[in-house]
Amino acid sequence: MTEPTFDAYAATRTDARFTDWLRVRTQPNWAEATEHRFVRELTGDTLDDDAFRLSFESMYELWRPIQRTADGGYHGKNCQKRR
Repeated sequence: MTEPTFDAYAATRTDARFTDWLRVRTQPNWAEATEHRFVRELTGDTLDDDAFRLSFESMYELWRPIQRTADGGYHGKNCQKRR
């Protein structure tokens, strides 16, 4: 386990970077996300066009309700419209 704070992490290193501490703190999730087949193929420019389109459309559908909420365009039954 790494140090719980960046200050504690930096106290034992001369070249400590905040991003390095975050990477260490989030393992194995960081490795799983950045070494995923989709990421490897995307960065290697070998990702199938249909796979990219499907992923883009999926992300769009995920973020659409969040965007509406942020814009004030979504008003649940318990929410009042912003003016």
